[in-house]
Formats: sequence, C-alpha cells, structure tokens
Amino acid sequence: MLVLHCCFHVYLAHRLHDEFQVSSLGGTFGNIPFDINNKGQVVGQSDLPGDTVHHGFFWENGKITDVGSLPGLPMSVAPWINNQGRVVGFSQDANGDDSSSVAFLWQNGVLTDLNALIPAGSSLFLMEAVAINDHGQIAGWGRPANGDIRPFLLTPCQVNVEGPTCQNTVETTAIVPYVSPRSLTNFEKSIQNRWVRSLMSAKSTAE
Repeated sequence: MLVLHCCFHVYLAHRLHDEFQVSSLGGTFGNIPFDINNKGQVVGQSDLPGDTVHHGFFWENGKITDVGSLPGLPMSVAPWINNQGRVVGFSQDANGDDSSSVAFLWQNGVLTDLNALIPAGSSLFLMEAVAINDHGQIAGWGRPANGDIRPFLLTPCQVNVEGPTCQNTVETTAIVPYVSPRSLTNFEKSIQNRWVRSLMSAKSTAE
C-alpha cells in the first residue's frame, strides 16, 4: 500500500492530464495534484506566473481555483480534500521554510488559519494540516511551547449535539519522527504522514 500511495500523485497527474486537462495557476513548473475525492474534486499545488511562488489549488469540472495563502506567507500547499469539498494545507514564507508553516482550512472559498479555530490559550501551534476526514477531523503537525514537532488531531465540536457554546478540541501525542517535507522523498512522506493520519483513523473508528 505504501508504494501505491507514494506513486499516487504520478498516476493522478497522468489521469488529469489525459482525461481532464487540468490547467495551472499561470506557472510553467511545479503543477502537482495531491488528492482527489469521490466527487472528482482535486487539490494540489501550482506555480504562479514567474515560477517563484506556488499556491494550493482546487479543481472541479475543468475550472482551477487559487486557494490563496495566509497573510504574510506567500506560499501555500493543499494536500488533502474530503468528500464535502473541505481542503486543508499550510502556508509558508517565500523561502518555503518549514518553521514558518501555518496550517489552514479552505472551504466555500474562504481560507482560515486553523489556529483561530482552537481554544484560546492552547499551547500547541498548528503548523501543517495534511489530512481531513468526512467528520471534519483534521490531522497534521504542530509545535507545542517547548518547540518539539508533534502530530495533532483537531476535532470540530458538534453544535447540534453539544450546544452553541461548544469548542473545537485539539489533541496531540508523544513525539514521533519528523523530517522537513522538503527533504523527503514521496515514499518517505507517505510513511511520515501515516503517523498523523493514524490518529484520525483511530478516532473515526472509535466513533
């Protein structure tokens, strides 16, 4: 399964090129699809004109949409989409420095810093969102006050069940191996991201 996962973006790129003719955001290079949901909606990253900056994109029915980036962070990546069309990813500075990463959620055309969706005073800073399931749970990498990099699971509150004053919850776990995504092969990325996605799978199964 890992080998298939690591090569999925290659298969997806060929499929989109041959069947759908996915366009770019204006750049010549760096146009990479990462995920596709059951509705055929696709997310990934694409260079802007000049090929010095890339943004996450959302593609549907022949139209590509720029997901944008968070204020002060000109780069963005959109690695995952669920079947409701909610997209997660992260923004970075112009150098693509992983220490500058800030996790986001994109839905209905609106980009939101995930750190604005967790309880005030949380000691965990959400850096990279890499997966979202159909319950709206988001998994990724965060940094607590001591500077360690840890996986997180953000679970949205259920207003209709818990009431209008409920809060989203964010969990983390023990330190697991983390290496900058920019220095990983696609195969190694698939292994690394299994750590954070396993958190989400376990939670969904329990429910």
